[in-house]
Order: sequence, then C-alpha cells, then structure tokens
Amino acid sequence: MESGLGPSIQGNIMKSLHIAFPLSCLVLSACGGGSSSDVVNLSSAAPGSVALKAGETVQASSLEELKALDLDSSGVGSKVAVTSGPLEGLELVIAQPISDHTVMSVDGAESGTEIVKEIVISDDMTLWLKGQINLLEVEPNEGDRDLMVDGNYYFLPYSEKNLGTTSKVEEAIIAESGSSEVSGQVQYISIGGNSTVGFGYFRKAQDAYGDMPTAPASFSGVTILYSKEDTYQSKSTLVSLDFEDLSGEFSADSFELIDGSTEMVINVASPLSLNASDGTFSGANGSVKAGSTTTSIDIVGALTTDNNAAAGAIVGNLDLNAGEIIGGIFAVQK
Repeated sequence: MESGLGPSIQGNIMKSLHIAFPLSCLVLSACGGGSSSDVVNLSSAAPGSVALKAGETVQASSLEELKALDLDSSGVGSKVAVTSGPLEGLELVIAQPISDHTVMSVDGAESGTEIVKEIVISDDMTLWLKGQINLLEVEPNEGDRDLMVDGNYYFLPYSEKNLGTTSKVEEAIIAESGSSEVSGQVQYISIGGNSTVGFGYFRKAQDAYGDMPTAPASFSGVTILYSKEDTYQSKSTLVSLDFEDLSGEFSADSFELIDGSTEMVINVASPLSLNASDGTFSGANGSVKAGSTTTSIDIVGALTTDNNAAAGAIVGNLDLNAGEIIGGIFAVQK
C-alpha cells in the first residue's frame, strides 16, 4: 500500500499523512476571537460561547481562553491576538467563508526568522480548534513517504495523535523552492462522537512574499483526493498561471486508487484567480467529476516566495458521510 491511508475518510485521514506542522499551523483555527468593544472575559466564558462581531478583536492569554471562542459564529474580519503561552505572538483571523465553510487565516512569525502564512477551511472550526488544543502537548506517531514527479521531489509526512476521546490525523504534501516551502494539508479531528475535517495550505519562508513575475508559467505535480471510503492520487496535475492577468487554470486527471476499494475515472478542473499582494490564489466554480458524480469545488493555494512552486487544497462539501469527493490537497513545481 503506497500511502498508509485508511479505508474511510475517518480511516483515510485517521491513518493518514501529517506535516511536522509548525505550532501556528496546529492551532490556526483559533482565529475567531472574543469581543474587545464589550470587554468579554474569555477566562470565565464557557467553551464555544464567545462569538465575535465582524471586525472585532480580542486578546487571548491562554489556550483555555481560545477554547471559549465560537469560531463558526464569529464575523468576517474578527481577530484574536494570542498574548502568552505556546502560541504567543500569533494573530488569528476569520476570513471570508468558502461555500458556507468557516475559513481561518494566520499571518505571523513561526519563529524569529521565518514568515508564516496559513489558511484552514472547516465546517466545524470550533471543534477543530478544541481538538488541536487538547492534543497540543501530545507526542505524535509519525511517518512519511516521498514522490518524484517530472523530476521534482515532494515530501509527504503524516502523524496521528490520541488522548482520551480526542484524536487527530494529519496529512500534507510539501514542495520546497529557494528559501521557502509550501504545503497542502488536511487534518481530521474527532472528539467523542463528533468529528470534522479541515483542508488548507501553509507557507513558511525566510522573507516576505515580493513581486509576481510578468511571464506566464506552468507547473506540474501531485494531487490527492479523498472520499469517505477511498483515497486517490494523480501525478498528472497541471497549474498554469498568467501573472499579468492574475488568472490561471488547475487540472488533474489519471487518478490511481491508493487506498480503498472503488476504482474511478476522476477529472478535476477549476479556473484560478491570483492575489499579487501575497502570492496566493483561489478558484471558484470548479468541479471534480468522479465516475458519474460531479462535485463543485473551491481551491485555495499559495506560491513559494520565488514563484517556482505552489501548494494548496481542494475544498468539496467536507461532508464525512457523503459518498462523493469531500476534498483534497496538491503541490506543484515548475
């Protein structure tokens, strides 16, 4: 078996792959803070009880205060600044939703020398954050594999954590170029009988993103897709970017079943829009056609700071009980 992914999304992502995710990545979804204008006391609030209005900011001085946030009910642009503890210095922000899913971003320094940009998308970010915090100090059970596609190297680490009724499995695919690396990542969280999945991207670099080039560029690489029961991998992933028009195209086909039982012909296609200010891109109105089923998708991703590699996530319906593709991750290089 090539990947170590399990027979269901719970199994797929519960046996799956994880980056040695930086600390910011592990608790990105803390993004939706409390309330500065009403002076909400997070230290005395019940878990998941504090929703911010759009644009509000709150400070959180502990992980327990972060657990008080209702991220899924907080408004776009609300922020939480972490002032102490293992996540001190991070600013976590609720971004525009994607297909009714909660989106959390974090911009800040992973350490004194690396600049981090990250986004996570989930249908239950509050549960996602609680699971991350519960397991923050737990040592992971880790593994990895690597791939060579079109002469380029990709690293696919994974990990699993368990403590009481909380479990987490993470998978990523990483591409490196110059002084930066980018990854598409997926994380499965379960607490008791409740579960959620988060897809997103992560970039770390020695320098902030600079300028986009003017000439168009083509990239190729790897995509991994998940359904409830099966995992599929394509080494025929193409991304074309027109940096002048800030547009592009994503496509992937020739998927192979790497875990599960249902072989299918799968094709992915989506237009892309680029953000020249930070080297990220997104796609709406895309689709995954898997067998006879077509699923609408969104795409989020980030370029390395030298614009020679990119990685991100494919966001489907995120329904762990659906029979269709729920999402995926990808990485590409020139």
